Amino acid sequence: MLDAHRIHRVVIVNPTSGYGYDVRCLVDALAKLGQRARGITRVPLAIDRRRLRALAAHGIVGVRVDLLAEPPDVAVGGGLATLIRRVA
Repeated sequence: MLDAHRIHRVVIVNPTSGYGYDVRCLVDALAKLGQRARGITRVPLAIDRRRLRALAAHGIVGVRVDLLAEPPDVAVGGGLATLIRRVA
């Protein structure tokens, strides 16, 4: 499909509903697409640097925060700033 539309690079965003923090499908898609694809996924606010590096090794280059599952008042007081520092 990508070749048919002359799309050379893609970013796959893991959905927040249904998958939670499960990245297996995303990692599989990234492996199949190789260097032409990168991923973004939802992570727990308390994720450690080791796990972030493991995600990056699979081509995941960004994270998302689900403010419905992690309301802003909980996120801000519960680790959003820490997550931002770790991702940086």
